[in-house]
Amino acid sequence: FAAVLDRAEAEERARLAKEIADLDAEVSAKRARMDELLAQSQSVTGGLAAGNPGVNEREEQLKRLMVRYQDEYAQAYEAIEALQAGVLGELINWSKIRRLKRVQRQAKKQQSETLRQLREVRQGWLSQVEQAGDQQATYRAEWQKLSVEVSEAEAKREHLAQHFDDLAVEAALTRVLETLDTPPNVPGELGDKLAELVTRNATRKAYEAAMEAAAEVIGMANGISKGMARFHES
Repeated sequence: FAAVLDRAEAEERARLAKEIADLDAEVSAKRARMDELLAQSQSVTGGLAAGNPGVNEREEQLKRLMVRYQDEYAQAYEAIEALQAGVLGELINWSKIRRLKRVQRQAKKQQSETLRQLREVRQGWLSQVEQAGDQQATYRAEWQKLSVEVSEAEAKREHLAQHFDDLAVEAALTRVLETLDTPPNVPGELGDKLAELVTRNATRKAYEAAMEAAAEVIGMANGISKGMARFHES
């Protein structure tokens, strides 16, 4: 019986050692993925600016044009008011006033077109920023999920390493005692307890087998009942 326990303990030690190695590999892989996600997130931010080097310059250029056309409109307006001064001012300067009003209309038209282009530039940039934000949110969610998983794996790995001997002995005893089906040749009170445990294990196994068989019978009966119901309906 001691040899059986020793063999089970050795197997459990090997299993726990493999579990620790698997956890180390899991932590290493997930940390590498977290670093990769961080680099990708930074790349999105850097790529947004690098991929649109002329956006700010274009916006400033359009804003300057807006101011220029506004000034042209205002200057034409002031010139018209000056030409219209006096009783016959508008009549005498009719051709000049007409030409200035044409300048006003042209300035207004150009200003409207420039405003449209400015809105397009800003909307295009906003769309790219939103897309980058969505992508970064996806990276951030995965990074946070991996961070939790890494913490859990590290905590489990630390627990296994710190209590390795106790866990191996406990797992070995539990497995041997739960699967014991023949009374071992052990004298005294311990032998009696082990023989009693063998009887209990047999009872438990019979109960589990009966529960499984009952579940199968219930499932079969339900299937037959539904089949008969469908046959009756048809």
